[in-house]
Amino acid sequence: MGMTIKDMIRLATPPLLIHLAKWLQSRRQSRVEWEYIPEGWAYAEKHPEVTGWNVQDVLETYKKK
Repeated sequence: MGMTIKDMIRLATPPLLIHLAKWLQSRRQSRVEWEYIPEGWAYAEKHPEVTGWNVQDVLETYKKK
């Protein structure tokens, strides 16, 4: 297996810049992961926009990891 471009960039980039880039990315992607719903599961059953973990994006993320 050869090195990818991403691997080469990591080798050539100072650790401080990598850390800064990760920090900036996490700040940009700050979204609510957990939300309290007083009505509980009954609310989720009546509102289809509440998907929880049952979405394709979650599956794809775990496959990538």
